[in-house]
Amino acid sequence: MARKRVLAIASGGGHWVQLMRLRPAFEGQDVTWISRDPASASDVAPAPFLVIGEASRAQRLGVLKVIIQALWLMIMVRHCFLVTTGAAPGLAARFADIRLTQWPDLVEEGVKHWGAVL
Repeated sequence: MARKRVLAIASGGGHWVQLMRLRPAFEGQDVTWISRDPASASDVAPAPFLVIGEASRAQRLGVLKVIIQALWLMIMVRHCFLVTTGAAPGLAARFADIRLTQWPDLVEEGVKHWGAVL
């Protein structure tokens, strides 16, 4: 099977920990990791690691900046698959083939529950 380009992105803290738990699923693939904390690069070395900005909903201009930055990074990486554990997973809803939640009570149209952290 040909290696696929995977873009794996998460903010810090618990979202990053959950993404790290998915690492075995990406073995044999070309993975580029993105997070907001440059120190997280050591978690995935020697794989490519990129840093993205951070903004809360209250910082509208900051959110716009992060969205533009994320879109630019996606264009640059030219991935086949995008995997994110958050934050703001709804932002990718229009572009995702599969959206999963680990919480059964968050299932809604277009969002499936396949269990806890996969």
